[in-house]
Amino acid sequence: MLSLGHTDSVLAVALSGDGRHAVSGSHDNTVRAWDVEGGRCVATLEGHTDEVNGGTVGARY
Repeated sequence: MLSLGHTDSVLAVALSGDGRHAVSGSHDNTVRAWDVEGGRCVATLEGHTDEVNGGTVGARY
């Protein structure tokens, strides 16, 4: 099982247009934002009341 730092299975991953940033959503009810080149999580968004099974990376990235 791929976890990407989540505590449960990953349901969705989205990459920015330039491939430098990503977000992942999980059964653990969190979204994680990633620096792809560095391979590190830069933010964890908590507080969802259910699994996160989709996401996008906006033009800002």
